[in-house]
Amino acid sequence: MDSWKPRGLVISVLALTSVVVPCALMGQAGVYRTLPLENGVWCMSTACTDNGCGDHGYIRTYSQGDTAIAGSVYSVMRNDLYPESDGTCCPIPVMEQRTYIREDTIARKVYVRTDLMTSDSLLYDFTLNVGDTLHGYLSSCATTTYTVQSIDSILIDGVFNKRFNFDTADVCNWLAVIEGIGATTGLTSCFSESWDSGIYLQCVTVDGNIQYYASCGPDTAGCATLPLVIGPPVARGDGSSGCVLLRMSWDLLAIGDCQHRSPSAFTVFDNVGRVCLTGAVVDAGSAIHLGMLHPGLYGIRVSDVRGEVLITEKFFQP
Repeated sequence: MDSWKPRGLVISVLALTSVVVPCALMGQAGVYRTLPLENGVWCMSTACTDNGCGDHGYIRTYSQGDTAIAGSVYSVMRNDLYPESDGTCCPIPVMEQRTYIREDTIARKVYVRTDLMTSDSLLYDFTLNVGDTLHGYLSSCATTTYTVQSIDSILIDGVFNKRFNFDTADVCNWLAVIEGIGATTGLTSCFSESWDSGIYLQCVTVDGNIQYYASCGPDTAGCATLPLVIGPPVARGDGSSGCVLLRMSWDLLAIGDCQHRSPSAFTVFDNVGRVCLTGAVVDAGSAIHLGMLHPGLYGIRVSDVRGEVLITEKFFQP
C-alpha cells in the first residue's frame, strides 16, 4: 500500500492522541462498545492498478443524522469518494453511496440497509465465537467463507474493544471486526472490491480526534484535511452523480431522474469486478431485470452515450 500513499501531507505518529495496542481478551470486562454513528468519521484508502498504471483515492463515511424506516430509527451514513488521480487507469470503484445503520446494543448486533434494499441485512454480529462463520451483508460480498480465527481486544483511546479476527495471515491485509469501530475495511465496505487493491480502513475519528489508527500506518490523511489538489468528492448519494436508481421489486431496478442526461448502457459487477450483466438503456425510466443473478452483493454502473459514468451503486440481490 505504500506505493499509493498521498503526497504532500505528512502527519507525525507522535501527534496522535490515541494508541491502538493489541491486548488479551481478559481486559474486555464484558463491556459492549457502541459505534460512533452520530459523530464518527471512517476514512479508507482505495486503489487499482492496470498495466503499470494506477489510480487511488480516499473514501470517507460520516453521519447525516437519523431517519425512521418501518418504525425503527437508523443513522444515515454518507460515503464520499475523493479521487487523488483522474481515473484514466480504472473506473470509479463501486461503493455504497448512502447506508442506513441500526445498532441493537442489547443483542450486540448491527444492521444495514441501502436505498436499493427493501429489508435489513446483518452487518456485524458481536456475539460470535471462535469457529463461527461470517453471515449477512459482509459475507454476501466475500469471495470465500470467513471463519472467526481468534478473539482478542485492542486498547483504543484508553478502553478495551473486543476484536474478532477472521483472517490473521497478514496483519496489513486481513479482515477483522472491532466493537466500536466496525470492519478493518471500513464501516460497510467489502473485504474485496472491484478495485484490485481493495478498500482499507486507515483511521476513525470521533469529534475530530483519532480513535482508531490502522496497524499498517502511518497514513492518516483520510482523517486530516485532505490535500486540495485531489478535487471535490464524486459519487455522491443525493443524485448529483447524474442518475437515481430505484428498487421496484426483488428482480427489478429502474433508472429514475438523470437530470436531463441520457443514460445509454448499464453494467452489473460482482464484488471482485467480474461482469455479470450488461445491456442498453433506452431512456430514464427504463427497467433492468436482475432475476438471473445469484444472491449476493453487486455493483451497477450506468453510463451515457459518451461513456461517461452517471452513477455507480451497490445493491443486494436476495
